[in-house]
Amino acid sequence: MRHSPCPNGFLPCKVGFVGRLVFASGGLLVEKPEHGVPPFKEVTPKLIVKALALGWQDMRRAPLFGLMFAAVYVLGGWSIAWIT
Repeated sequence: MRHSPCPNGFLPCKVGFVGRLVFASGGLLVEKPEHGVPPFKEVTPKLIVKALALGWQDMRRAPLFGLMFAAVYVLGGWSIAWIT
């Protein structure tokens, strides 16, 4: 909670958010606009091929970075298998 002027503008009061409603200790309820979901592009085979090509380009440019992550996951899997 934070202190701010009440929606009626007279006295400072505690204001908080519950879902879409804003509540204030003064008893006034005001609807808070909900954050929108950004529009997504349709996933097409062309888009998948482009993403894979860009990933491969990154891997060729900096292979040690990707291999480091692969090594961490392999070692993690081996340690889980060893523990169980």
